[in-house]
Amino acid sequence: MGDPVTTTIAAVSTVGSIGLGVEQRNEQKKARQAQRNIQERQLQRQRMQQFREKQQAQAQLTAQAAQGGTLESTGFRGASSSIQSTFAGNMQFSNQIQSIQQDIANRMERASSLGMYRQIGSQIASTASMCAGPSAGSGATPANEAVAAGNTTSSLNSSYLAGGGGLA
Repeated sequence: MGDPVTTTIAAVSTVGSIGLGVEQRNEQKKARQAQRNIQERQLQRQRMQQFREKQQAQAQLTAQAAQGGTLESTGFRGASSSIQSTFAGNMQFSNQIQSIQQDIANRMERASSLGMYRQIGSQIASTASMCAGPSAGSGATPANEAVAAGNTTSSLNSSYLAGGGGLA
């Protein structure tokens, strides 16, 4: 076992680092949520603008048809249907974009979580190895001995295979 002071410092440092990592992740999560809120508001604005444009186009069409006495004509109905269809297509596109953005945000959040968990695991492993100290074993393997001697990668492979590792 290592020096108790070093072990204590390493453990406290690890716990503090983990706490900061969790706090960082929470702040990033809040920032992403704020960005999503902004995007949703922008999308709502765009939808309202598209709706207004549709209403204006429909009103102009109706006024022109009423003035010309063609409110019941197939041309009026076709133009009116075209306005409705364009609006529906724009809304569908907007919904698809929102869905894709939500998927991206979810994946980014998951990636952030996985990165934090990886970092925590690494910190715990590092602390454990420091706490174990030199009495945990010499770690003398053919590969480690080759690295200590400054050998190349091919020498490492040879040492590893000679030591019984790998596939024979």
